[in-house]
Amino acid sequence: PAEGYMLGTLSTDQNAVIISGPESVVERIAGTQVEINVDGATSDVNITLPVYLYDAEGRKIEDSRLSKSVNEVFTKAVVLQKKEVPIEYTVKGEAADGYIFAGEFIKNPKTVVIAAKPSVLKNINSIVVEDAIDIEGADTNVETTIELKQYLPDGVILADGNSNGNVHVTTVIEEEKLRVVEIPIEQIVLSNVP
Repeated sequence: PAEGYMLGTLSTDQNAVIISGPESVVERIAGTQVEINVDGATSDVNITLPVYLYDAEGRKIEDSRLSKSVNEVFTKAVVLQKKEVPIEYTVKGEAADGYIFAGEFIKNPKTVVIAAKPSVLKNINSIVVEDAIDIEGADTNVETTIELKQYLPDGVILADGNSNGNVHVTTVIEEEKLRVVEIPIEQIVLSNVP
């Protein structure tokens, strides 16, 4: 597909083909295929295509003595738009006495590439992982591995096929400090008093 797009699902309106002909030829058939061209596509491709026969080595089999129950099938290739968005996190629980969540995450990765229909993608500006990080009783940084797929909105997939969908995040926990700051009374200014 075009730059910024990826191929989603492929489907046909037939999932089986009945083939008849000489036994010696039929026995060589390992499967059937259709070939759909999605080059430069930015939307779904719907087309009726011829069905080809192949042997186990991937060579096309053409023999006039063969007959197929269907010669063509309606084929659909779903094309999805890609978008890179940041990952945001929330925490649950309270750190141990004398410690506090510093409000900081060390993220790996910081962003993720997702894919969906353009109408779905336009409303997504980040992936929010809610309550997956438990800091209850923590007095050191909390390391968490999260399966991101379960936090994706409906109709959205991860666009990186090489990724297993796991993200690693370190939640920074710091010792709580108390500091008393004295402000001289002459530095207090009243303004806009009626």
